[in-house]
Amino acid sequence: MKVIAGKNVYNYFNDLSVNRMTIPGLLLGQISKDKTYIIHAVRNLDSTEALAEELTQDIEEFSCTLIDHVQQVTRMLPGGTYVLGLFFICKENMMASTSHINSIQSLVKKIKINLKEDEAKYFNTILQHNFTTETTTCAPVDNLSKDSMSSVEFKKTNWYHIQCFFDFNDLPSLYFSEEVSLKLQSDLVLKRVKTVLNESLFSLNGSFSDHSIPVKSLAGSSSRPHCPSVILMNIHLPCEFQDNNNRDLYIEKSFVAKIICSGILGSNVYLNEEATVDDAILAVKNDILRSLGSRIEMHLDSLLEGEVNFQEMRTVHEPPRRILINLPDLQVQLSDYLFPGESLSELSEALESLRELLDIDINPTTIEKNFEGPSDVNEETAALPNTATSQTDSSGAESSSIRIPYKKILILSLTAVAVAILYQILRSGGGTDNISDKTNTSEDIRALNNSTDTPLETNIPSL
Repeated sequence: MKVIAGKNVYNYFNDLSVNRMTIPGLLLGQISKDKTYIIHAVRNLDSTEALAEELTQDIEEFSCTLIDHVQQVTRMLPGGTYVLGLFFICKENMMASTSHINSIQSLVKKIKINLKEDEAKYFNTILQHNFTTETTTCAPVDNLSKDSMSSVEFKKTNWYHIQCFFDFNDLPSLYFSEEVSLKLQSDLVLKRVKTVLNESLFSLNGSFSDHSIPVKSLAGSSSRPHCPSVILMNIHLPCEFQDNNNRDLYIEKSFVAKIICSGILGSNVYLNEEATVDDAILAVKNDILRSLGSRIEMHLDSLLEGEVNFQEMRTVHEPPRRILINLPDLQVQLSDYLFPGESLSELSEALESLRELLDIDINPTTIEKNFEGPSDVNEETAALPNTATSQTDSSGAESSSIRIPYKKILILSLTAVAVAILYQILRSGGGTDNISDKTNTSEDIRALNNSTDTPLETNIPSL
């Protein structure tokens, strides 16, 4: 397989070679049918310092710090981009030593065990930059040997920018019993979003295209070199799902909590020169699920023990919103997240952490913090668009699938609503028939009427 890397990667390897020591790190990029594109390389600081101080020469001992590094960096990557493997800045050819090969393969195996399945399958590339011979070679991890290494080609690559926005207001409500944890609730929301995405159609720049055509054929001209104009992808839900999008989805006959998801999630991806429309759709799906999962995970980690109280009648969960970070010398952006109330001026420690994770200098003024709308809650509410999805009517005409707000797009925000109101209506006998017709779940409604316990309201993660 041919491996292509940008000049920024070449310069980075040369800068690291000045230290004249072994330095391990991560390769970030994409894989097409017959090419591997390396977007960015980042050294692992902890293992580099340990090697510099000669605390150890066994690279397998760095498995824990590398696993943590891979997981944190993956959270920041746009959809379709993955941690592809490891690189080593070295004095000698590591592939000439059987012991080195065994150590590398064992290290990769330990890392892949701790990755998600769709991420582990891309973690297969081993690259070495020999500062003695000034050569850069690579090979698949399963085929490492002195003779299997092939040269890396360094050249400028065009990246095609795609944006898409997913409307969480189209998700039906979810009902849970008191025993269901917030983590499980969040997992089911993720599962539901994945189902919706798999059932939907996607258009690019307002039209449906053959999935086999290259994305670059859809990109317009731009005044900036190597930076084609943004391609807008729209999500179109099936008509039958649109007909049911106001109906509640009951997953428990007896429930005490109701979750309502609302808000807009902005997706921001970049694709290589060989990417097709099908690759673009898969990348956007991956980006939405990865971003939502990352935010929920961060939100759950931020909660104090016992903070989630099922006895409260109403709770609002606001996971962090997405901000975009420019990679130097590239028209590609990575993501980070800000919690409600956080501002860039308060993120000196977070910015230092980002510098260590990505090994780049980050200028706070270049961070795009309003990608999902302004940070002020009142401004966010005022700017929130009506919808981010559309349906096709019986005549085949399409309605506008996305109404873009004036500031790129808005924060994903999930809010929780009390179920006690519904219970009181049912108890009083008012509106029971209407509710039963609307939800088409008469058996569940009768179960509610026969219940003696008042249902409580639960929170749901919101972005």
